[in-house]
Amino acid sequence: MIKWQQSLFKPYIYLMKKLARKVVLSGIQPSGFIHLGNYLGAVQNWVQLQHNPDIHERFYSIVDYHAITQKYVGASLDDTVTDESIDTLQQDPSPQELTLKTAATLLACGIDPSKSTLFVQSHVNAHTELMWFLSCLTPMSWLNKMIQYKEKKGGKGDNKTGLGLFSYPVLMAADILAYRATLVPVGEDQTQHLELAKDIAERYNRLFASGREFFPLPDKLSFEESPWVYNRVMSLQDASKKMSKSDPSKKSCINLIDDPEMIRLKIQKAKTDSLGKIKYDSLRPELQNLLHIYAALEGIDIAKVDQLFIDDNMASFKTKLANKIIDKICPIGEKAIKMCSNEEDRLLEILDKGAKQAQLRSEETMRQMKQLAGILRKGV
Repeated sequence: MIKWQQSLFKPYIYLMKKLARKVVLSGIQPSGFIHLGNYLGAVQNWVQLQHNPDIHERFYSIVDYHAITQKYVGASLDDTVTDESIDTLQQDPSPQELTLKTAATLLACGIDPSKSTLFVQSHVNAHTELMWFLSCLTPMSWLNKMIQYKEKKGGKGDNKTGLGLFSYPVLMAADILAYRATLVPVGEDQTQHLELAKDIAERYNRLFASGREFFPLPDKLSFEESPWVYNRVMSLQDASKKMSKSDPSKKSCINLIDDPEMIRLKIQKAKTDSLGKIKYDSLRPELQNLLHIYAALEGIDIAKVDQLFIDDNMASFKTKLANKIIDKICPIGEKAIKMCSNEEDRLLEILDKGAKQAQLRSEETMRQMKQLAGILRKGV
């Protein structure tokens, strides 16, 4: 097609892409009952996406294979497996327990199996099978550019760094492309990996699909477009660090299963300045973090949130924030705990059904992908 023809058809190509089926894929690692940062950074937005009529399908995965990229090399074990290192691993919560707790929390948050496909990554074979094929299309030079690998490896030697840490962006690409997802809600730390998935999809399309988009090039579903998202919830004790359950200070993190008394105490003890007036200001990072949390819980514009607290001092603002958190997350925590204690069979049934739905969809992708690539089909 010559240039003047391309320009003539460009509006129609754009319209066809706009009308194309929109499929969302996102994943969360199984860390047990999640914390406020996970909730505001991803899960609350997943729930909101269920009410978006422009989204045709939603696949939400508990990515248990991603969770083990650093588990067995470097972190808990050295290059020689000892009795002591085995004991350390056995003291950790089991992957099954963590996965079920995460699933229970997602359902308690409002993920609806009738509107979204919720499944465990390891229950769907296509993820690892497609990863192998895609890894054969991915130059080492692309993976060597991944910033997260360099950051997580740090100063560790190769004998303390697993292959999984290096290659997991290809598994992430397989997670996305197995469902031919078009939209992926990711934070800034995963944007480079999404770009890699697009590069891999583009290479497959050129090699095997004559340039047509067999694999759609997935776009980032920007967090910034939703008032229900605060994708960098920071520590309550150090606003330069992200909120994390692994933080040595237990006061730094609010868990969704914390009781009201614990939440009030953590917010009361949250580090703030002594300026008193509640004003959104980038030079006041601790207060800025707390205002972001309130805005995301309420679903309001961060630029307007401090207007709600014109007459408040720091103590009364913290009281209102604690009440808002309690009203929002305590019912979720109570429901998640109840599901794990009394409804494990129902949990497993939901995950099994989700895996079957995901398997059907991904198997069709694999069938077509292999056919285009010239891989011999099974005779049965």
